[in-house]
Amino acid sequence: VFGPDEVLLEEIVPEYLQLNQEGDLRIALDKRLNDELLAEGYTRELVNKVQNRRKSMDLEVTQRIELAVGCDRELRASLERYKDLLAREVLAVDIELHELNIGANDTVDVNDRKVWLDVKPLTE
Repeated sequence: VFGPDEVLLEEIVPEYLQLNQEGDLRIALDKRLNDELLAEGYTRELVNKVQNRRKSMDLEVTQRIELAVGCDRELRASLERYKDLLAREVLAVDIELHELNIGANDTVDVNDRKVWLDVKPLTE
């Protein structure tokens, strides 16, 4: 039998967990990023870049486009996984994924990765 002064309770939270408590409620969030989360994040960041390009081109909100993207192999694999999401969000009827040419002009930064974009509005 141990008394209260003989027991030491210590809470150790691993670095990858974010722990929050309010009253008796405790929530732990796992902050580790897996391949699926990273792929979706890259895609959503690219959506933002394409939407900015559409805006700079003064395209109508409903204007359909063709999109060509040049990027490294790893990013291409991520975008391939979420190609339907990308197409739906930017109203692309066709998306071509290419390898990034070393001297490519007109690149944008997607989470510290160089990406070339070609946005072509479709005429009706």
